[in-house]
Amino acid sequence: MSNKDSFYITTPIYYVNDNPHIGTAYVTLICDTLSRFHRLFPKSVRFTTGCDEHGQKVQDSATKLNRTPQEHVDIMSKNFETIWEDLGIEHDDFIRTTQDRHKKVVNHLFTKLMKSGMVYKGKYQGAYCTPCETFVTQSKAEDNKCPDCSRDLILVEEDNYFLKLSAFTDKLQKHYDENPDFVQPSYRKNEMLAMLKAGLDDISISRDSVSWGIPIPGDSEHVIYVWIEALMNYVTSAGYLSDDKLFETFWPATCQVVGKDILKFHAITWPAVLMAVGLPLPQTILAHGFILADGEKMSKSKGNAVSPTDLVSKYGKDALRFSLFREISLGQDGSYSEESLIKRYNSELANDLGNLSQRVLAMVVKNLGGTLNQPAEIDTETLAQFDKAKSEYKDYFENYKLNQGIESLWTYVNYLNKFVDQSKPWALAKEEKFEQLNTVLYTVADSLKALAHLLSPVLPDTCVKILNNLNFDEDFSWDSACLKQIPSDHTINKAIPLFPRIEQSKAQKQNQQKKPKKQAKNLIDIEDFQKIKMELVSILEAKKHPEADKLLVLQLSTSQGKKQVVSGISNYYEPDSLIGKQVVFVKNLKPCELRGVLSEGMVLAASNKKELSLVSVDQKIQEGSKVS
Repeated sequence: MSNKDSFYITTPIYYVNDNPHIGTAYVTLICDTLSRFHRLFPKSVRFTTGCDEHGQKVQDSATKLNRTPQEHVDIMSKNFETIWEDLGIEHDDFIRTTQDRHKKVVNHLFTKLMKSGMVYKGKYQGAYCTPCETFVTQSKAEDNKCPDCSRDLILVEEDNYFLKLSAFTDKLQKHYDENPDFVQPSYRKNEMLAMLKAGLDDISISRDSVSWGIPIPGDSEHVIYVWIEALMNYVTSAGYLSDDKLFETFWPATCQVVGKDILKFHAITWPAVLMAVGLPLPQTILAHGFILADGEKMSKSKGNAVSPTDLVSKYGKDALRFSLFREISLGQDGSYSEESLIKRYNSELANDLGNLSQRVLAMVVKNLGGTLNQPAEIDTETLAQFDKAKSEYKDYFENYKLNQGIESLWTYVNYLNKFVDQSKPWALAKEEKFEQLNTVLYTVADSLKALAHLLSPVLPDTCVKILNNLNFDEDFSWDSACLKQIPSDHTINKAIPLFPRIEQSKAQKQNQQKKPKKQAKNLIDIEDFQKIKMELVSILEAKKHPEADKLLVLQLSTSQGKKQVVSGISNYYEPDSLIGKQVVFVKNLKPCELRGVLSEGMVLAASNKKELSLVSVDQKIQEGSKVS
């Protein structure tokens, strides 16, 4: 098991056939945020990313651009490093599979693999997808198309080395049984368990028709299959064969974050290789979902990819990071757009956090001469709310639930806004009740300081600004995330705005606010009805709306990932009674804000003046089932 005083997290290493897009940015930001979170504690943290630079498709891309493969990967890997810097990614290592340190590890481990008795030579005959660098079994090759990318498959017949993957079925099953958190989320683990139950086939681990790769030791006519060689980067970066102390500290990895499309390589093949060479297995393989555009996976090949650098240049690094985590529940697929970013920015960043900071700190400067004094007591409700938010946040982040963790802190941000509204500091200033005014303003300023430490993994640049506004050094730590930490006679700086509101054009606002014409007295055609997209979903979470007693805020598990809906059902349902309930969800309504909270659709209900009942089905069926 991993050392409890260390945390080692890895991204998959990225193919260098194209520049990073929003999907690769998403997983890299996940790892960066989790590494920043664990750096708040007194532990050793390592975060690595990098590029996969071998294989046929890399060679093909280089040829098309009239470059040598090495020239091509040098240029493309530099692009990745530059873009990660632009996004504020702070990795400890950027590994490239063409580096000598990696080749040394691969040669050593492949030799051990050969000596293990788990490798034999044979002939492969079948389909192969060059873009995905994967062999495809006949049962999965429909219409000669790759099941992952839908591109044409090529027929391959060549002598190969094979790994006896079938021999690891029982060992892997045992490991899954003894380590229930080995693959997360649980429904992804169930997919891997189904594969194990069906039995594993031996797999090809070499190519004799590819020259751009690492040759097999003792047989230079074959190169090591990229999906075996590239996986070994994780131990290379951890110091295997080069730094014993580093390797002892960080291996096995705590968390390896991968896309659901490459989960089998990481949750079946990679563990089998590690077992064969006698190395311990990672603690957790965390599978993230796809970012969708119009229901399809976002990718450059489909022409629907979004450039992360374009979004950063418009809205800033923190806004991109925050909106991705708020829109997409880690593990599930989720839709993402520039419009959703703007909504999150204006609603939660500019209104909830930015406006809170600006109006409170401005009052400190204007009414208290810029100086705060620690009151004798802090409101007990404030202390309780903060402790609850901090505890929940820690638990969620330690279990890789970023969306829920941020929501816990945002519940406290909303509490502070309500606290200000109820305390009316502007009235206290007008009445010259400066002691009471100081207590109110101190409570919020002190909370902002504590929140800056907690939110620093998610909003690193913003949290530096918060501490600078409060005249504190930006030395983030978990122990500093406490209340009553601002001493008496402390002078703050004139506040720098955190999130200037994004003003949209009149045309943009009209387009977003445009409502469909009422059809109350008119019959509609079937074509009109078919425009309404409905599906069966489950309610994951339910809570009271912070600003409206009649509204509940629901978190739904949908086919497009986690979605939030605000519904006027508070008078009829207690939040806890809704958890797990299947309801009908209208998924193609334009998002809107209801009393300051984003609502991304509608759940259907039947009602009269006295009663209301949510529309459901008479028996439990698969989530995401179409309702028509």
